[in-house]
Amino acid sequence: METEVIYLHFLNRELYRETKLKSYNLDLSLCNALKIAYLFNYEPLYISIAFVWELYYDFPKTRNMLLKLLRANLLHPVSAFYTVDELLAFNQRIYREETLRYTMYFDKIPHQLERYNPEIIKTESTTIRLETDLKSWINTGMSDLFVQEEDRILLHQSGKKIKKTLERRDNKAITLSLFDGINLSIYNRKQLARNLSLVHIYTYMQHVNGDIITGINSLQFFDRLSKNFPLHDYGINCCIIEMCDRRVLNLKSISLLIEEERKLKSVKVLFIEEVRKIIGTLYKCLSDDVKYQSNIRNAICNRIKRASIKMPEKQGNISWQHLLSRIIMLDNCLKENDSEYLKNRMEEEKMIKTLLICTATDKETDVVLRKAKEYSLPINVLKLEESYLYHLGIMGSLDLFLAQTEMGTERMGSARDKIRDISRLLTPHYIISTGICYGLKPKDTETKDGNKIGDIVVANQLQMYETAKVKDIGNEIQYIPRGDKAAVSTELLDAFRIASHLYDKKINISFGLLLTGNLLVNSRRIVSELKKNFPEAINGDMEAAGIYSACHDKGIKWIAIKSISDWGYDKTDEHQNMARKNLYDFLFYVFENGIIY
Repeated sequence: METEVIYLHFLNRELYRETKLKSYNLDLSLCNALKIAYLFNYEPLYISIAFVWELYYDFPKTRNMLLKLLRANLLHPVSAFYTVDELLAFNQRIYREETLRYTMYFDKIPHQLERYNPEIIKTESTTIRLETDLKSWINTGMSDLFVQEEDRILLHQSGKKIKKTLERRDNKAITLSLFDGINLSIYNRKQLARNLSLVHIYTYMQHVNGDIITGINSLQFFDRLSKNFPLHDYGINCCIIEMCDRRVLNLKSISLLIEEERKLKSVKVLFIEEVRKIIGTLYKCLSDDVKYQSNIRNAICNRIKRASIKMPEKQGNISWQHLLSRIIMLDNCLKENDSEYLKNRMEEEKMIKTLLICTATDKETDVVLRKAKEYSLPINVLKLEESYLYHLGIMGSLDLFLAQTEMGTERMGSARDKIRDISRLLTPHYIISTGICYGLKPKDTETKDGNKIGDIVVANQLQMYETAKVKDIGNEIQYIPRGDKAAVSTELLDAFRIASHLYDKKINISFGLLLTGNLLVNSRRIVSELKKNFPEAINGDMEAAGIYSACHDKGIKWIAIKSISDWGYDKTDEHQNMARKNLYDFLFYVFENGIIY
């Protein structure tokens, strides 16, 4: 997803001069909008440093939120000045006749802000840009920004008065107060105020190469400047928060999230990516006759509200992990209850598919993580329901995840239980059971058939060998298999067959029947029995049955790919490292070359 910064235009108190909102109510609204801006953007936020100063005394809730973000380095002040001292000197000069309105620059300097110098230096003067754009518009009647009918009326009725005022402003700031001395109708005064702010916002947006939050009450006039509506829409994001967990807007909760973000930003990024996918998909669902931003906003929110009726109750402590879990639940509810959403989402998901790698030991997991680091993947830890897993990142068209399960199928945390748990929130397109195994077909020195230690074995079928009917036949026991014999995903099997022909390392890659059960086999007698009862089997493991069971329930494509480290008897650790290396080198070769997509 393309990163994008947000310029906090709505914190300019000049925008609200013509509104009748009381200071307390406006403070509450601005603070909530600032929280939403923080929650739904993983890039730092940008603000004119003058806004921070001018909100300081009259808007305490907003001030406290701003200070939290400044301290956490999540808010970058922008100014044409390098230091606070330069800012003060300039503003004391241009606001010398408005000391009551701008008292923060004179008698009541907020010393808490003096430590925060501008971080981003704006090379273009906003005052000069305002003067240039206004004069050009008045002289030529043309402008990229002033294009509405209201602008034409303002130009026709008051253009000459505005021009004269600009010519004799004597270095005063170009704010609405500059034009108090000319006779403007209420209508024209309001339009002029908007146009001054429009240029101001546009100048800052250009400088930081950012976007703005849309849909803020009383400020929809400026939404025309938005580059990516409706992704950053206040109303839609408020609706999503309401459905996820409104408790997050509590200042204490915000503080916890800011602190958590310092340690682990990746989960917030995943949350925002999921939100933007949902909004983007819902936007595609709208018919062509839904054109105005307000109608688009309402249509998207209505679909979210209808789907969220079936969402589980809000439970758990506030954290980015909690929010990620809730937004995944919302996505699932939309898929289940909105057929058009499901269709569009499936179209999008054809491009990037989720693949879950399953391991069963710490050493296997360590090798996968080392391989991921070799490819510079951004490894992060996630918690879904009661299960932890790794998000490795994207390779080609695959979004890779890694989960370690317990060995076998009966223990708590087994592959079956863990995948079922994970799949409630994250439904992978593909699951691959990986790890070391015991071989059942040692290479014949004469025929050269069979395998050797370190060979890779890809299952084309799976046989559960423990479920069976056993009866006496004379002095012998007859073993009649009753366990499932299941085929793996044809798509994945074909991909690994192709990869086996392309792989240029001297590693033998075989395909055949995998036996799976809960026995940790280290017995010549048991191996002999398995070979007798399943003569076509080429290897055996303990986890694939659980993978198959969970994937069968969810309709997930799966396969098992293993590497032989022993023959099921006289086991040692001697060849395990080599077998693991062979396996995961081949697996990442497949990912790197886009063979699975």
